[in-house]
Parts: sequence; structure tokens; C-alpha cells
Amino acid sequence: MGVLDLATPGAMAMLAGGAIYVVGMFVVTVAGNVPLNNALEATAADGPEAESMWARYMQRWLPFNHIRTLACTVSLGLLILALVERA
Repeated sequence: MGVLDLATPGAMAMLAGGAIYVVGMFVVTVAGNVPLNNALEATAADGPEAESMWARYMQRWLPFNHIRTLACTVSLGLLILALVERA
């Protein structure tokens, strides 16, 4: 477990990559996307509020998705860097 010894090559990149992944993907999904998905699911597709709900959903969901995408990309880069530093 190189991440426990921060002097190990790649440990800081591994720690940062893992932390960014957990916060940027899991936390954002659970705190942001899942509640929006649940609200959308509770809305009748043919009901009078469906169109406005979909517009609000997309306006709020897309930024969360962009955060997740960026976090996962940065995390991947850091984890690759950790592997390179360990090689």
C-alpha cells in the first residue's frame, strides 16, 4: 500500500487521484444526480409539468455530469502518473 507511505514514488498522485475520484464521482452522483433522477422518475411523462420538469432537470443535471466527467478524467490522469512514477 504505497499510498500509506507518502515517500513512495507515485503515492501523492495515487492519493490525489483516488480522492478526486471519490468526491468528484461518487459524492456528486449521490448528492446531485440521484435526487434529480428520483424527481424526474416521480414526474408523469405525459403530465402537464413534464416539459418544465425536463427543462429544469437538464439545466441542473448537466453541470453535475460535467463535474463528474472532469473529476474522472483528472483522476485517471493522476492514477496513470502514479503508475509511471512507480515504474
